[in-house]
Amino acid sequence: FARRKGDDWYVAIVNGDAAASRDVSLPLAFLGQAGYTAALHRDDPADPAAIVHEPVRPVSRAETISVTLRPGGGFVGVFRPGRSGKDR
Repeated sequence: FARRKGDDWYVAIVNGDAAASRDVSLPLAFLGQAGYTAALHRDDPADPAAIVHEPVRPVSRAETISVTLRPGGGFVGVFRPGRSGKDR
């Protein structure tokens, strides 16, 4: 799922398969030309009930993010304009 509010993008991926992991590539070509920051929240590979919150980092529309989904797991990415490295 992808939703936009103004220039901010919210992307969610859900693995509905309770039996299998999945690897997904997320091209960021949907982002605008300006620099963006990304706050990424992924499944914790060591704990099926936990989430890893990655530090906010700069990204560009030329990048592709690799996402590994645990069985029944998911991913959320929040992409905002700016290169400050701070989540607002």
